[in-house]
Amino acid sequence: MENNKKTLADFKSLDEKGKNDYVEELTNSLPDGVLESLAHGDDDEGIPDLPDEVIERLVHEKGNEGIPNLPDEVIDAMLHEEGYERFPNLPDNVIGTLIHGRGKQAIPKSNQKSVNPNIRDFVYYMIHNKGLTKAQQAKIDKLLSESLNTKHSNNPSPTPPIKKSNLNICTTHFPKKIVSFLHKFTDKQYEALKYTTHTWDKDPDKEEYPFKDFEDFKSKYQKNLEDGQYTLSDMHDLCEHLWRTIRNFLINNEAQYPWSEYKLKLGYNKYLREWMNANPGLQPASMPISAFPKEIQPNGLINGRVLSYFGNVIDIFKHCIEFRDNDLFKYVKNVFTNPDFKLDMPLLETLRGRTFYTDTELVKEALRLIAGNIFHRSEYPELKISTQLVNIDKSDAIELRILHVNSFSNKDINTPKIKAISDEGDLSRIKSKLTNLCDFSVESTFRIDGNLRHCRINYLSSKEKEEGIVLLDDIECEGFTYILTFYIYKHE
Repeated sequence: MENNKKTLADFKSLDEKGKNDYVEELTNSLPDGVLESLAHGDDDEGIPDLPDEVIERLVHEKGNEGIPNLPDEVIDAMLHEEGYERFPNLPDNVIGTLIHGRGKQAIPKSNQKSVNPNIRDFVYYMIHNKGLTKAQQAKIDKLLSESLNTKHSNNPSPTPPIKKSNLNICTTHFPKKIVSFLHKFTDKQYEALKYTTHTWDKDPDKEEYPFKDFEDFKSKYQKNLEDGQYTLSDMHDLCEHLWRTIRNFLINNEAQYPWSEYKLKLGYNKYLREWMNANPGLQPASMPISAFPKEIQPNGLINGRVLSYFGNVIDIFKHCIEFRDNDLFKYVKNVFTNPDFKLDMPLLETLRGRTFYTDTELVKEALRLIAGNIFHRSEYPELKISTQLVNIDKSDAIELRILHVNSFSNKDINTPKIKAISDEGDLSRIKSKLTNLCDFSVESTFRIDGNLRHCRINYLSSKEKEEGIVLLDDIECEGFTYILTFYIYKHE
């Protein structure tokens, strides 16, 4: 082994011919059991200290020689469940190459016998071995896919068009309407509604607040809710959950309907009215929580703190209708942090300071579903999450991308769960939660009309004639990406 290690140490200094000769010599000279040990991931003295480049050459250059001539039992494994479990991300054209055009039926038995038995055993062990680590499985997937794709890329088959029946996936929705409505909470034009979430300012001339009493204030903000291009009534049809949150906070006189993930019943109700009438000159944010009936006072901490004044309740409501400051960064970091996964922290920093109106509770639920999907495929442990500012049809937006690296779909795009047209499947549930809140798409490799294609599936779009499938064949597919696009209010 001493001579072998010395040769390996000098491997990178060899020219191309020397490297090829070395791989040839090493493959033919490996003793019985070494390739089996490699497949099992053992780390003992019987395994050479192989550089990554040598491993890739063994799989690409020598593997290609053996793969087209797989023995019956290996092809059977590829054809049936065990093969797919070992290689969940092999593209269709690779499976097809293994089974059909380059498989056992196309190669005479005499040629099969001439294949280096170590290479054949290597592939066999990769398929059947249950001892491979998840990282090793992912690397083998990648190497085999790259090898066979590269070998046959010089004579690509014609790319068939997509059938029109596959395009009926995208749903047109209206997130900009909700953004426009929620902006009324900060718009001076709707003064009373703005003051439901902001500190009241006194008239500088009269040193008085702008409203005579609670009833005057409430009647004016209720009018503001129904003024303008988009109204609270419109919200009922666009996003009932958001409509309920706003109504139960602002128009819940008997304090009987809860709102927010904390199920609060505190709001602009008769108890606040009674307190303000008893304390003229004070504004709603000043009301102590202890002045509300005990049965509707929250128990314990809410969002990590004790609620002391109604102003604290107002703050919770504001975070229900808007991701503010670093809300998105903190939530995503918390939900997608997992000891089995590596989260790209520098990229995650791009989420800091992203502020936009939406139903934050529903978006959080959608993000938890996405995280659950990803965590079920822990054999691919790398995650990249980022945001960027984009402009879509002259509208500014924040695009959130969640990339599960090296995790590919490869499923038929007509599968109901992939098309998200049934009530089953997480994609359908994610789509339902995000409807009228943000555009929603995914990017990965899918089977379309029998061919494996890299594409983007648009499930929700603000565009009236957005295609459901956009081919991305000329762009390298890095894995499975969830894309959520949130629109930013545009001042006219």
